[in-house]
Amino acid sequence: MSRGPFLVLARGAFEIQVEDIVFPPSLAYGVNESFVKVFICAYTKFLEDSPLSAECGDKPLRLIKTFFYRLVNNNIADEIKRYSRIADSLLNYEYTTSDDASTSIFVDDMRHTPVFKEYFLWRQTGRPELIKYVLSFLLFGKKLQYIDPEFNATALRGWREVEERLRTLKFDAKDVETLNNILSVALPRLNTDFLLPRFGPGKVSEPSIANVYDKLEQLKVDRRLRYVFHRPTSFRLDNGTCSDLAGSLEDGSINVSRLKFVPKDITKSRSICMEPNGYMFYQQEVHRWLQASIRTGSFGRFINLRKQSLNRDAAILGSKTLRIDTLDLSSASDSVHVELVRRIFPRDYLFYLLGTRTSKVLIPGEREPVTVNKFAPMGSACCFPVQCLIFTAVCVYASMSHSIGKTLDESHVFGPKEVASFIKSGFFRKPGQSSEASRRYEPPRVFGDDILCDTRITDHVVAILSRLGFHVNESKSFRGRQSFRESCGVYAWKGYDVTPIRFRLKSFKIRNDFRWDPSCFASLIEAINNFGDFGYRRCAGFLIQLAKSLSHERIKFTEDRNVFGIWVRHKQPVPDTALRYNANWQITEEKTLGIVPIRYKGFKPNKLDSYTMEQWWRSRISSEFILPLGRGLLIRPQETRIAPVWSRCE
Repeated sequence: MSRGPFLVLARGAFEIQVEDIVFPPSLAYGVNESFVKVFICAYTKFLEDSPLSAECGDKPLRLIKTFFYRLVNNNIADEIKRYSRIADSLLNYEYTTSDDASTSIFVDDMRHTPVFKEYFLWRQTGRPELIKYVLSFLLFGKKLQYIDPEFNATALRGWREVEERLRTLKFDAKDVETLNNILSVALPRLNTDFLLPRFGPGKVSEPSIANVYDKLEQLKVDRRLRYVFHRPTSFRLDNGTCSDLAGSLEDGSINVSRLKFVPKDITKSRSICMEPNGYMFYQQEVHRWLQASIRTGSFGRFINLRKQSLNRDAAILGSKTLRIDTLDLSSASDSVHVELVRRIFPRDYLFYLLGTRTSKVLIPGEREPVTVNKFAPMGSACCFPVQCLIFTAVCVYASMSHSIGKTLDESHVFGPKEVASFIKSGFFRKPGQSSEASRRYEPPRVFGDDILCDTRITDHVVAILSRLGFHVNESKSFRGRQSFRESCGVYAWKGYDVTPIRFRLKSFKIRNDFRWDPSCFASLIEAINNFGDFGYRRCAGFLIQLAKSLSHERIKFTEDRNVFGIWVRHKQPVPDTALRYNANWQITEEKTLGIVPIRYKGFKPNKLDSYTMEQWWRSRISSEFILPLGRGLLIRPQETRIAPVWSRCE
């Protein structure tokens, strides 16, 4: 096995092996050292992918080497934060004054970056590929998964601060009454004709559950779950509308979730909760019911839990017309107060939302769980759809308040008839239909905490959210005559998609046999394909070197985008030594490095066949994707391994 990839610049004028990079002792990257070395090399190589290279030639080697040694000799976190602050200035101080003119504050700090030429020419010409490249450089490391125990301590303090804020939060009676009327009108009666719960892909709170088979073997319910889902009058077992598996469960489930912290970016970690196995099992079914209600109700125009493209398209349109603003919230999932949910959701929904909620959380390092005020943290299957419904209701409320001239701090009660009439006729049928009467509003788009709304009601939306305990992240929100918009990861400028690419590899987890963790290998292949799609071929080439250094086995190259591997337009011939003929399938196969499930020898849960059949039934009534070959259980990355596999040769 080779020692690793090389960083080669200016066609060989400068060359260094990644493993030979030496950091000053004061930096002390610890477990992050190998990861940071690869990041620095990829970041440096990215400078050779400038859109100006074809017309102006490559950047001077001296400039690139200066940048490389700056990253090596300075704290990488400080460097990434510095460039991120420059990006924030660039995004927030660019305004459009008319259809063909804009005004902005010249970001003087750009003079001290290696991409100043691209920035200067963008200001002169307005070429979108230049600002796309500039933003990619400035935000390249923003999502770096840096491991630092101090981040967890900071995240825990933030989590406690949100809890304390929720503890003293009081709601305006008019606000909650109107929101209750909006949700009561927009949501149809909850359809619970079928009870076919399933497991989620995440880790659960019970330490004894290590894999997907354990989830099924140790599935139990407690008194609350049995009352909610297994009363004699709730679901009939004799007509096939209830899961036979769920109906035969033993008692013994816990109702305490566990708090956990995962790396978010170079500056912080995020908090998530691992839900109890039994509760997550039923939360997934409540999620399906909510999804069906949204799809068939009035909010189906505004929310699609399966598609981010609606938000992304609206953000691009908003950057062109300036009639749609994008808002981002801070700690949105932790800020949904359980009392707010109790007071605004219809009773039939509330019964199951509260029935699958865990009200206690075990904090790392503490023995006794604490009772929380939040409805459901990130990790609960009910968290995301509940957020979408609340924020969409807020947008409808804000639109109605604006339409009758209410001030920002003035609440008002709108009755069910007023709400029904406004939802039907108060919004354009599609975003951007300016030919309609001006009294109508752009339809809101909501995906989690990403909110898009009509520019005229943005201040009302922010005011209502504030009264409900939510905080708008101003640095990630774009409104009014700002030229940029951002939603669901897409950055838009004057109708162009200028989304920057970022270094999104998972933090390296080297095993004793020097093979990478499977999830890291998968993220590396995804990163290579993303850089290739963006046209940054040289950076992608460096990452391909890295992938090849992981094993003696070949990496899969493919022209089929539905196949796991590195996408290429024209695949090179496969050597005969890596080919075989499969007589059973009558196809030629090639041997490559792949990801396969870990084998559990001789172990098969007694309930596996029953669960697999029920998940097939669930897929038939809800058009959900199911695993092929009847496996029926979601395999988590922790339950896979990297191994040679035989796949069809194209």
